[in-house]
Amino acid sequence: MIVGRVHFADVVEHLAEAQRTLNREINPTVYSTSEFRDKLKANFLKTVLTGGKLFLIGDEKDVKDLGKQ
Repeated sequence: MIVGRVHFADVVEHLAEAQRTLNREINPTVYSTSEFRDKLKANFLKTVLTGGKLFLIGDEKDVKDLGKQ
């Protein structure tokens, strides 16, 4: 899951090498910050956010801050 100002096509392009290395498909989900907040309010992301996470950029505090905005 990617939250921020980025185009889906750019994300897919940047994941291509990782997919080859891992020999598996990566299916990203891209949300703007407002979409992310809307999903939080609807409890849509509850399961995702309570599970394990691997942060490539940012951390748990950043996720909490996004939810507060």
